[in-house]
Amino acid sequence: MDETELHNSLVALHSASFAWAMSCCRDRDLAEEVLQSVYVKLLEGRSSYQGRSSFKTWLFTVIQNAARDSQRKRWWSRVLRLEFESLAELAGATPADHQAGGAEDQLAMVRRALEKLPQRQRQVAHLVFYEDLTVNDAAEVMGVTVGSARQHYARAKQTLRNSLKPLQNRTDDSIPR
Repeated sequence: MDETELHNSLVALHSASFAWAMSCCRDRDLAEEVLQSVYVKLLEGRSSYQGRSSFKTWLFTVIQNAARDSQRKRWWSRVLRLEFESLAELAGATPADHQAGGAEDQLAMVRRALEKLPQRQRQVAHLVFYEDLTVNDAAEVMGVTVGSARQHYARAKQTLRNSLKPLQNRTDDSIPR
């Protein structure tokens, strides 16, 4: 892939790439930093697309690996500086649930349900629901077996179904069957 093709592909996938970086990092600033480092790495030729999978699948794998590396470095930095309060925040509480009312509350309820999913379930759900990847492609991006990805995907769907029952009950009357 030449530099122009690479640039055009990165531009075309930027929104999806940023959404994936956000899913991997769960922090906007870190996601921006990770994505920028990935773009620099690719444009400088320190990593190149070999065509063994789709470009999007390969790019998402590079982003995920960069996010993991960045998070690992941040974690070790905190440990070395004995920032126990920061570490406690990493494992800290999620916002308190409140009853969903309007559209904004319903969207917030969906976001909270997604955020509560374990990392692998959240990642496979993001890749399949938002990035239109197959479960097989999601497995490749995540670096897990297809069977593992299918298991995480099934568990994510079931957990979301259970978490969003109040929302479903509220909208059952308006949804055609």
